[in-house]
Amino acid sequence: MPKNSAAPADSAFTLEGLIPGFTAGGDGGAAGAPPGVSAAQEAFLERVLEDFRPEELPGVAAPDFAAVLADFWRFGAAATDVAGAGDSPAVRLIRARGVGERDLKMDVLEIVQPDAPFLVDSVMAEIGESGAEVRAMFHPIVDQGGVPVSMIQVWLAPVGEERRAGVIDRLLTALADVRAAVADFPAMLALLARSIEELAAAAPGDPAILAEDLDFLRWIDAGHFVFLGARIYDYPRTADGGYAAEEPLYEPEGSLGVLRDQALMVLRRASEPAVLSGALRQRLEAAEPVVVAKANIRSKVHRRVYMDYIGVRRYGADGKPAGEVRFVGLFTAQAYDEPARVTPLLRRKLERVMTATGYAPGSHNALRLANILETYPRDELFQIAAPELLATSLGILHLFDRPRVKLFVRRDPFDRFYSVLLYVPRERYDGRLRARAGE
Repeated sequence: MPKNSAAPADSAFTLEGLIPGFTAGGDGGAAGAPPGVSAAQEAFLERVLEDFRPEELPGVAAPDFAAVLADFWRFGAAATDVAGAGDSPAVRLIRARGVGERDLKMDVLEIVQPDAPFLVDSVMAEIGESGAEVRAMFHPIVDQGGVPVSMIQVWLAPVGEERRAGVIDRLLTALADVRAAVADFPAMLALLARSIEELAAAAPGDPAILAEDLDFLRWIDAGHFVFLGARIYDYPRTADGGYAAEEPLYEPEGSLGVLRDQALMVLRRASEPAVLSGALRQRLEAAEPVVVAKANIRSKVHRRVYMDYIGVRRYGADGKPAGEVRFVGLFTAQAYDEPARVTPLLRRKLERVMTATGYAPGSHNALRLANILETYPRDELFQIAAPELLATSLGILHLFDRPRVKLFVRRDPFDRFYSVLLYVPRERYDGRLRARAGE
């Protein structure tokens, strides 16, 4: 019999200890498996025990825990029988009940569906945003006819009756976004490849800038960006060849991933009029081949943050911008960990800033400034223009020798938000000041 290396010290919370409660009224065993459980059930219990910590569920005895797991197994089996090869999740939020229907004073949220990336992160982020209190979480993946099935069970402090339906509805919305993003991932990569090819062939202007933009697009294609949605846009033109004030046009059927939802707007909210701000029209006319900014959309997949937006310009026969491909998603942890000085787009921006200062390489100020730029908030570094970065980073540099409170404010070029960096001398900083500044 396999040993569970991650099992807790309490011998009742082991594979052997759980089997009697799990199989009470069960459906028999299989060759090579412990008495009373099938090979699939054994694997299920082993995976649960790997994540089990007795301090997370105080007061829950092993027989009660086994009874809840047996009910979860039956729910998963019924869900996969009904869903078959489909990808729709089965979700329920019920009271945790042990042996003899004993009330365990907790709820369990259970989700069963074909395994896919981002499921656990997305589920836990939604639960966290709902305000529910998590006690424990288990995620066994079981084989159902050759298909890996994800079974997520989250133990929660009791959820009020008035909130239960809302928790499930929001969770289903998040899981629908996961399915759309995963299903359209190959199509988004193919669209990126076409965009790179078309940009390389048609973009006018400085070859060095274009080369850096193309390197950046290849860089995000190499595991530095989680693609969650994409759309192809056309810029409306006026009779005299200028850009109209209307929002760029797109074909709904060409939307991919989370942008299949036509209510989602990348650079404006659905409640706003479809008229471009002056700043946005200037950005269109500036004809930068690649634009990096924040989208208006908060991700329900993986991390609950505003998504990153990468716009890849499309050019017409006259060499002017004719539209763009908009990708939305999230930079990966690898993208944040990679040094800025070697990251496409960032490295050129940092080089321009260092050159503009005139500091001698290796000098005290040059080394300090290089450290400021390398540790600058990465999201900000992608979005800020080089002249603004120069002014801000020099302002930060001066604080080393002149410690004082200093506020740096950057206005989003698309007229949607402000970014604020507050610097406070170490001796004046504490939790109360942080709270006051946030307010």
